[in-house]
Amino acid sequence: LRGDFDGDGQADFAVAVKGSRSKRNGVLLCLGSGAHVILGGDKRASPPFSDMPDDNFVAPNWEVATRSEILDLRKSNPNVPVPKGESILMVWEDGMHYIYWDGAKFRWSPLMQ
Repeated sequence: LRGDFDGDGQADFAVAVKGSRSKRNGVLLCLGSGAHVILGGDKRASPPFSDMPDDNFVAPNWEVATRSEILDLRKSNPNVPVPKGESILMVWEDGMHYIYWDGAKFRWSPLMQ
């Protein structure tokens, strides 16, 4: 996916990866600044990055949600966190979660519509 995930005005890219040791799915974020972040894969976060069993948060379908689309969702649910930039929606048959930048790090949240 291509989007401005950290809200700095530069294009960022999100790519599915698989850990070479663990074979777990993950997301590589290549930021326009030149930095990169790996979520999941071989990297075990403590606490886990997501609320999914075994931190297996990579869905079969991904989409980019604009910041304004997420803000629109806040009108009906003020508990939806506000991202600094665009978000990565992880879409399953039975629901959606999103990865967003909060200004300090990437976070995970269920998307309540």
